[in-house]
Amino acid sequence: YSCAVAQRDWAQAARLEAAARRNLENFEAAGLIPVDQLMLNGCPGSGWRDHSRLRLPMPDTGWNGIEFSLPPMGIRLTKEENSREFTSTLNLPMRLAPGVYTVHAELKSQSYSETAELWKMRVGDSLGQDEETILVEAGKPFKISRRITVDREQNLALNFISDQRGGKVEFSRFEIRWNEDALLGAERRELYRALIWHAWQKGATEAAQDLLKKARISIPSGKEWDRFEQGGRLVDGTGKGVFYPWMKLVEVEVIQPDRMRIRFESLKDNPPPLKVRAYRKAFGGPRQFYEGVLSTQNLNQGDSVVLELPLPSKTELTDICLRLIGDGKWTLGQLRVEGSRDGRLWLGR
Repeated sequence: YSCAVAQRDWAQAARLEAAARRNLENFEAAGLIPVDQLMLNGCPGSGWRDHSRLRLPMPDTGWNGIEFSLPPMGIRLTKEENSREFTSTLNLPMRLAPGVYTVHAELKSQSYSETAELWKMRVGDSLGQDEETILVEAGKPFKISRRITVDREQNLALNFISDQRGGKVEFSRFEIRWNEDALLGAERRELYRALIWHAWQKGATEAAQDLLKKARISIPSGKEWDRFEQGGRLVDGTGKGVFYPWMKLVEVEVIQPDRMRIRFESLKDNPPPLKVRAYRKAFGGPRQFYEGVLSTQNLNQGDSVVLELPLPSKTELTDICLRLIGDGKWTLGQLRVEGSRDGRLWLGR
């Protein structure tokens, strides 16, 4: 059902809508059942929840896959020139999907002086959520627990700031947990999104508003539901100009004799970093004349992104083709173009 809505296959969506609503009701009802009494795909809900965690640091098995060790995980707070604060950032090696998470860890500071003075520092994150103040005693573990809400897929970093002093901090028992109180949250979010989009498309404003109210209660995610409140739109993910599954080329314009402008629309929320490669027709096959980064940060479905690139002399638009390539370790490489074996989209064809 979600795929049918995303692809604007309204006939298929209409056939599946009733089943999607029943599933959503079942998922909501499951949230009221104690996890020990719930079975998910034949597994106890408690087991499902207990395995919804990631422990850090990542184990290092060495080049031969036999040696096993846990690399050290720590930071050092230092002061930049002309700064009054000692700071450091712990960049975590993962990307988080939308949802609610809890970060648990034990931190320990090295002894700094002979005094038993507590080390006062503030802990924040890259999501811009409220900072909290902690007091750490040298040589003794201090437990921290930080609840975070992620509205869009992104990296996570923890920021440590101290007005008092600098020094080294080491971490142990570091975990990121999800599904602690939002079992089946990802599934509920996906169905709510599709049902709301479908209701907007049918002009059923009251039904869409009713679903939005329920979604806000079930899956707190203010920014996402605020956008739905404004009646956001879907992009037609079919036809010409589509780089599956992320972008659609909607406009090409020559703005100067040697410059051209292209405009894409995002087919989905949170597209990954992408590179654009442009080629011109040449003897022996297309020859690349441009490579640049397409700014996809903070894009939602239906948002536009514009890129200007050089236009080779004596070259018609019909002799130019484009490729889009994922520019990240967690993304696919070359994006697929319907009817093209090599992922190239020829302009004006």
